[in-house]
Amino acid sequence: MVGTSSLCALIGGVSIISPEVRAHVASTIAGDPAGQLGPMASRALDYGHLLLRLARDYSPESTPLIGFGIVALVLTFMMFRS
Repeated sequence: MVGTSSLCALIGGVSIISPEVRAHVASTIAGDPAGQLGPMASRALDYGHLLLRLARDYSPESTPLIGFGIVALVLTFMMFRS
């Protein structure tokens, strides 16, 4: 509950300052899905390409870094789940 209220306060504060965020929030509230799907799909594709490139460049000396990344992902998942 605290996380949701903090997120809403943060979005409200940023939308007061930035006209771009204000326009995005207004289109989200109005229910315009066309403005949301394109950028989200583009970012997901960029992230997927980055992950594939990193998997190709994997080397054994970066094993501690990969372990740290996996632990960070698990902790992030557990944080959003609770």
